[in-house]
Amino acid sequence: LDVAVFAESCRIGHEVITNGRGTKDIVIGPWPTTISYPTYLTGWKQHIRNNAGICFHPSGTCKIAPDIDPMDVADNRLRMRNIEGLRVADVSILSLITNGHTQVPAFAIGEKVAHMILQDAVVEN
Repeated sequence: LDVAVFAESCRIGHEVITNGRGTKDIVIGPWPTTISYPTYLTGWKQHIRNNAGICFHPSGTCKIAPDIDPMDVADNRLRMRNIEGLRVADVSILSLITNGHTQVPAFAIGEKVAHMILQDAVVEN
């Protein structure tokens, strides 16, 4: 569903930029000129799969919840569900995104996970 929504958004955005009133006369074409964009939805989906990237600091993508929640990814000790020995130690666990830079929360999460790992190692031994 995400790809379909993103593809339709890209298709509409491209159409507005290249053919829209107020933009079609100032937009000469793609840059760099070696790029060509699809004109149909299936082509946009493939273009997204091949080229989509991110230029921001993603967060909030790994839900922490009780076992009964089918959408959870990690438990309250940041252990990944169904993947032994893997923890989430970045801002993807934040349910609310900070208004500022994500660097400080990332450091805090790393410190907290380090303490959790040490605590769990003591309990297991």
